[in-house]
Amino acid sequence: MDSRQGKSNRDRGASAERQVRDIFRMFGFGKVRRGYVFQGEPDIVGAPGLHVEVKYQKHCKVWEWLAQADTDAAYRKDGNPVLFFRRPGEPFRVIVPAKLFMEMYTLWEKANYEVNEDE
Repeated sequence: MDSRQGKSNRDRGASAERQVRDIFRMFGFGKVRRGYVFQGEPDIVGAPGLHVEVKYQKHCKVWEWLAQADTDAAYRKDGNPVLFFRRPGEPFRVIVPAKLFMEMYTLWEKANYEVNEDE
């Protein structure tokens, strides 16, 4: 890989991280920012309880990315590993551990039920 291609890949990765940061901010998480990876931070910081890994690549390597998120989250002890990923022209997808998903879904369902009950 020549230096131009490497810079292009880094720029695309940085852009994807900014997009994920902006998704968090759109939902009220204003303190979320891109991590200083060269200082050992994850791709996104400021989302307590989550270790966020961001990938933007044409070819999906989801098992490699999940292994990286799992390993880094365990090493840093900074929360549940969460993988945001997308290919060009497609929206971000998110993979979370099943237990975390069920906890989130339970909260969502309870909130949805309470809203409907008030009607």
